[in-house]
Amino acid sequence: MAAHTVSISIVRFTPDDLTLISIGCQHDSQIITWDWRSGNDLGVGKLMSPVNAIAVSFDSSMCVTVGSKSVKYWFLPMASDGLNKRTGLTSRSAILADKRNVNFVDATFCDQTNRMLAVTASGEVLEFNGNKKYVKCYSWKDSGDFKAICLARIPEGLLVGCSDGLVRLFCLIGDDLDFLADLAPPTHLFMDPANAYDPQQLQNHPEDAIFPEPRCLVASSSSPTFVVGYADRSLIEFSREHNSWSFRRASLGHTGAVNCIESFPSSSSCMPAGTVITGGSDGTVRFWNFGGDSDDKGDIANILCPSLLKV
Repeated sequence: MAAHTVSISIVRFTPDDLTLISIGCQHDSQIITWDWRSGNDLGVGKLMSPVNAIAVSFDSSMCVTVGSKSVKYWFLPMASDGLNKRTGLTSRSAILADKRNVNFVDATFCDQTNRMLAVTASGEVLEFNGNKKYVKCYSWKDSGDFKAICLARIPEGLLVGCSDGLVRLFCLIGDDLDFLADLAPPTHLFMDPANAYDPQQLQNHPEDAIFPEPRCLVASSSSPTFVVGYADRSLIEFSREHNSWSFRRASLGHTGAVNCIESFPSSSSCMPAGTVITGGSDGTVRFWNFGGDSDDKGDIANILCPSLLKV
């Protein structure tokens, strides 16, 4: 599916899984909707400023792009409309009032009424009503503890990734954001994951523990899990069990670029067959094995990330 002239910075499926939306980089300046099954582009729009994030409404009828001084709603053509040629996308800018000079970094729709929340670079959460008008600001900066960075909608409420490393869950029922719970990542900075032998260790952290910042949240209303991407390049998946959220699994990659990769000698029996070694610019060497399950790897299996071996 080729239509962008330069690189693509964001892609997103609509909730009905019928349409794919792609956002071009600053030099491409296009938003394109696709019937991804046929590869046909359905509509295209011109972006006037770089886009930091995109959110799609529950009924897949519109999306919103956010960026520097910009919150814009786009009305989406459907693959089921029977369009056989590209059309222009209709858009409408949100009414920002005194927030018109703000840099927006993330957004999500909250419900079927098209209530929408957006995060600013300063850590505020702004609410927009179904008429695309800014109506309220939520901020925790007065506490001095954290600010909002990213957010996502799940059936239980609103997930907000915060600068102190925690993901907080808020209730969306009513006119306010009521705090429900917080979720800490299973590892903190300077913790050696090879020293974790018991799942209980992942729930207890030192009082002075520092957690990496969450940079993005990915959730789906149809899945009992959500994934958090952290500043140290780790990916943590949380799952819903017995009316609560808990750590499920993780991907713990290098915190810098991978500079080399080498297969472990098959003639050696000290590592499982198929083990590979990577060296990164973060100064670490890591041993990986993507075959079999944790039981096959014995004591060298990592309870955080089964593919990462303890050495």
